[in-house]
Amino acid sequence: MGRMNKLAISDAIKKARKEVDGVTVEIKKEVSFQENCDLFPSETFKIANADWFDERVVGAFRAKSIVDWNKKDFLDFVKHLYFQKFACTPTIPPAHGYMYLNVIEEICVNNFPESQIKMLKARYISWYFENQILKDTIKYRTWNIKKMVHPKVVAAFIMHFSGSASDSVDSIKKSNRLPVNESLLELYFRGDAAEFIRCYGVIIPFAFLFYSKKFSWEDSLEYVAAAIADLVLSKNIKDTVLRKVTEQYGPYNSRFDKIAPERLFVALTDKTGVNFIGVKIK
Repeated sequence: MGRMNKLAISDAIKKARKEVDGVTVEIKKEVSFQENCDLFPSETFKIANADWFDERVVGAFRAKSIVDWNKKDFLDFVKHLYFQKFACTPTIPPAHGYMYLNVIEEICVNNFPESQIKMLKARYISWYFENQILKDTIKYRTWNIKKMVHPKVVAAFIMHFSGSASDSVDSIKKSNRLPVNESLLELYFRGDAAEFIRCYGVIIPFAFLFYSKKFSWEDSLEYVAAAIADLVLSKNIKDTVLRKVTEQYGPYNSRFDKIAPERLFVALTDKTGVNFIGVKIK
């Protein structure tokens, strides 16, 4: 854009007229370009300029100790942190928000049982907004509160606050095996079966289905085989990758004997064409 003629602009402003209730009112004040004018006064953008200590904007949570927060306070905290990142308030239906906040609470209870759960729940939310929300928003081009309990995000949180040197989701995917615990496996089970197998190999998901979900041996086999077929078809996963991931969670002790890993490898090789023969389990 070329240089603007400040005098012409000033004259145009001087001549401008404003309609108010059908009466023409001439604007008397001239705008000086030498002054630091507030062209967008707070009344114009009162949402963007809102003080987050104002209860009318975010509720009462800022005036309370975290240990006294209720479910609405936690949801307001999520909205507050989102506003700080993006200068707009997300639309989160209360029932939907409370459901996923309950999942966060379950994660905290199951993995850090000796902690002050409300404090840890607030820390989880804060950690997510510090470390993950921008990645999720860029990746998915939109955001909803469900992203806060994606299994990879949960795994990164658990590893970080369990003393792991890395809390990067990307580094977990490349070099570290994910935690093996009931709450995290349950989240993977609720999601994409192919992703479950890609992250944990074949024995851990099979054992989870067989022991925790009470699937029969045959039904567990069908679940894992279908997930492998999906991986091979949609993501072109190589045999060596699935073998390596499965071995990564070994050695598999006597608790896995009942699922007969060697029998499982033969059946999966036959059903999927992916060669599991010779995968190390000890």
